[in-house]
Amino acid sequence: MDPLAVYVDDVEIAHFAPVLNREGWAFGVVALDFDLVGRRVATGLRASVTGRTAPMSMSCAPGSVVHALLEAKGERRPRPTVELPLPGSGVLGGCALYIDGKPATVVLLEARAARSRPRAQAQVYCRWLKSGEIELGCELTDFGSPPPKLISRFVDRRSILSFGIVPPA
Repeated sequence: MDPLAVYVDDVEIAHFAPVLNREGWAFGVVALDFDLVGRRVATGLRASVTGRTAPMSMSCAPGSVVHALLEAKGERRPRPTVELPLPGSGVLGGCALYIDGKPATVVLLEARAARSRPRAQAQVYCRWLKSGEIELGCELTDFGSPPPKLISRFVDRRSILSFGIVPPA
């Protein structure tokens, strides 16, 4: 079963091989948390898989791209080049989701909406089954409290999910 690989720009930061539990499945998650810090959106990345040690976490700089994909160790599948949206005046930051390099949706936080300390979140989730089947999916919520879900869907297991961290205007 192919492990879940996570890259920030072109640097591999995690490669999680599944460890099936007694019920015959494993679950992996890559989450991006977008929080307002001062007058900018800060992005934190967390990734984990069931049966493994503590999750890894790090912050991501504006303008970076996070790629998540199923990839055998040493395979190095080519990742798509994505164009980040150009934020308009008053935008504090955000995230653009791409599926196989094609734009799927984008969330942007405007300064006038920042009073309520809104949050947004992006996720990649992967479930490995004993049968060999793999379910790969993604979701992205908009900024809000609670954050409304913009997209939540399964994708082909060979898909590459990319999240562009939109810098402030």
